Amino acid sequence: MALFLILGLDGNQETQTKRAELSEPHCDALRDLQREGRLHTVGPLKASESSEQLVGSVIIADFENQQAAEEWFDIEPYNVGGVYEDIKIIPFVDAQEFIATQG
Repeated sequence: MALFLILGLDGNQETQTKRAELSEPHCDALRDLQREGRLHTVGPLKASESSEQLVGSVIIADFENQQAAEEWFDIEPYNVGGVYEDIKIIPFVDAQEFIATQG
């Protein structure tokens, strides 16, 4: 298994409505990863520190390989529903343990 960072940036103002409509199936997909012990962290991106407007999402999870991450995301509800305009799926290294052992 390898970690991948999935970054989805929202398209426009209409995506707020889509986010609300698709929130439950989106969370179900994330809960499945969590139950499997594969979800490391997840959360929405805000427009600014003081804003409540959501403009994207970050998911860091374990997948067998890049193709498996892409295949999972191909059926992820926010992606299928058109919430995201710009998507990146990037291999990720969790360096927390390395940092903790240095110094």
